[in-house]
Amino acid sequence: TSEYIAPNEINELLQFCEEQPYIYYTYGLPDGKRVQLKRAPKMEYYLQHQGGKRPVYRWGQVEDFWQAGYEMPPTLRSLAERIYQDTGEQVNHAIIIAYFHGVQHHAPPHKDKAHGVSVMPGVPTDMARDASFHVISLGATREFTIQMSRDVSPAPATVVWRRALASGSMLRVSARDNREYYHAVPKQPGTVGTRYSIIFRTIGTMISVDAVQAKRVNAYNLAPNPQTRKVSSSLAGLVRVERE
Repeated sequence: TSEYIAPNEINELLQFCEEQPYIYYTYGLPDGKRVQLKRAPKMEYYLQHQGGKRPVYRWGQVEDFWQAGYEMPPTLRSLAERIYQDTGEQVNHAIIIAYFHGVQHHAPPHKDKAHGVSVMPGVPTDMARDASFHVISLGATREFTIQMSRDVSPAPATVVWRRALASGSMLRVSARDNREYYHAVPKQPGTVGTRYSIIFRTIGTMISVDAVQAKRVNAYNLAPNPQTRKVSSSLAGLVRVERE
């Protein structure tokens, strides 16, 4: 949907995104090494369930970062409710990715980790089997591809769908398309400004909230926002936590 967010709402959502505390998650490589995932500064949000449980979406981050994130603020709750009214899907998890730079920040071809998706042995699949994921784009325009292979530079014949996602648009990728194809936000030299991507998912895996660990990782590896020349007003006074 090209104009999912009304023009008069876009600036308010952009301001909200600019104020969020983005972090570089620590990612676990197959050989056991741990690296900062600097290609995608992000932060996640969730709807807390009864009994102190929260949804967790594991895409490769180390276990310490399973607790990263915050309860959804009203701005995101409102969007989640709108998605439910429009699609019938009760999304309970959101990630905002800040593409501050057209080349440094990107998403290589991948599939979301849902039940029914082919993944490497031992990789969790936390998304509900038949759930779509929903991508709201704000700010600078970036290209989104759906393709047959994991090639970073795919042959044109293998690209199923390619489009520049405009600010205020919403893309819904079905569970079937996620199972059958890969999707990506390629590197895009010459991009001016930041693109924020708000991705809503329906997660089936719940873990107990650990508030101490969440506070620790939420203040770790903070990513500066070049648009505002600061880390985040909401994190003023927090001391950067170093890993032991």
